Amino acid sequence: MNALVNYPTRTYFVSLASNFKIPVIRHLIRLLYAIPIPNKQSQKVRWKNELENALKEGKTIHIYPEGALWPYYEKIREFKKGAFQMAVEANVPIIPISYEFEEPEGIFSLYKKKKCIHARVLEPVYPNVSLPERERVEDLKQRVIEQYQYDDSQKEEMKYGEIGF
Repeated sequence: MNALVNYPTRTYFVSLASNFKIPVIRHLIRLLYAIPIPNKQSQKVRWKNELENALKEGKTIHIYPEGALWPYYEKIREFKKGAFQMAVEANVPIIPISYEFEEPEGIFSLYKKKKCIHARVLEPVYPNVSLPERERVEDLKQRVIEQYQYDDSQKEEMKYGEIGF
């Protein structure tokens, strides 16, 4: 969904390395510019540096702040700090995207059993460079959460969080 929201800008996605071993799926995620998350800690430093360099070059990287996608899950779960840390280190904004899930109506209800998904791109949230780096990560994370909460208060059905930067 994020790739459609960002079109025509190419979006890169992080994905578990194990997903690249699943028949058929591995070919699909490669076509979608997925980047495998290394399993070995020694490889993660290089991987993280490459992502940060891509961000500094202006590339868009999609990361679920909860650490994983739970399809059709209708609540925001606790955010992990990794995406926020990368945004702070690269000094780039987080662009929150919320999803609303609705039961299909009209002609869609005849053939669509799962809920319809509507993406809403929220305002970019920039790291606060006046804070010490350690505090910037938590501050950025909290301000993104507040952005979702504000959007939630404005829109009754905002249920799911996703970020890109």
